[in-house]
Amino acid sequence: MTSSVESTTFPPRLVTALMPTAQPEPTLADTEYLLTVAIAQITHNLAGGASVTGEQAMAALLGRIVEALPGTRGASLTIQPHAQKPPTTHAATEQLALDFDQLQYGTGQGPCLTALGGVELVQVDDLATDDRWPNLSRHARDRSPIRAVLSMQVTASDCSAQSLNLYAERPATFTTCHRPTAYLAAATVGLALTALRQRDRADHLRVALDTNRQIGAAMGILMARHRFSYENAFTALRVTSQHLHRKLRDVADEVVFTGVLPTKPRRRSEPDEQEATLG
Repeated sequence: MTSSVESTTFPPRLVTALMPTAQPEPTLADTEYLLTVAIAQITHNLAGGASVTGEQAMAALLGRIVEALPGTRGASLTIQPHAQKPPTTHAATEQLALDFDQLQYGTGQGPCLTALGGVELVQVDDLATDDRWPNLSRHARDRSPIRAVLSMQVTASDCSAQSLNLYAERPATFTTCHRPTAYLAAATVGLALTALRQRDRADHLRVALDTNRQIGAAMGILMARHRFSYENAFTALRVTSQHLHRKLRDVADEVVFTGVLPTKPRRRSEPDEQEATLG
């Protein structure tokens, strides 16, 4: 007698539940949320983190942009202060993005340079078949895995030309669905650049103010001790600075510390008078 095994037929709903499902692609709301978090973090860093440099803050922001755009391998920020200066990479998420920037600078052509010229958005589906930058395509064929690019102009508070560059290794990575998030990313980078430059400007003003106060204190000492006029006190500091090849701030510091104008440049190997006395 032959035994038979009956085949089991699962209900359609159970079959669907048992089948592995692909992870859903991030939605526009997801990517916008990630960029919103990035904006909040960089604002916190700029406001309270004095040890965070502009390059570090920008690199962190670019990293968040890469996370927010599916398929993106790396990102960079190209800056050209004015037409007489060559473009440079202000920040990049990794060496691969920096190397591809350098290829564009070396050949004098590429999507990041085109975006610097004011074009709203430059999209490259496949660099191997794109004929807009033949020199770049030829050099990149053996030197870079980058195939897809999305570059767009960044607007900040100054007149520098800037572009945000997104790079991918898979052709046709960037589609029209990426564009809204890319524009949001470019706007975020522009705001971050403006904040960074305002912070740097405030730092320079603070240093200048401290320097002026120190010079004013030194002038007051010279006026009180040597009966110099206001103009003569400043002239004495300036002439001493030029004669000894030292910064005016350094000469003023020594006058405040010693009460007299220095007469010779201080050598690094020579101990201070106070150190010599204590020794």
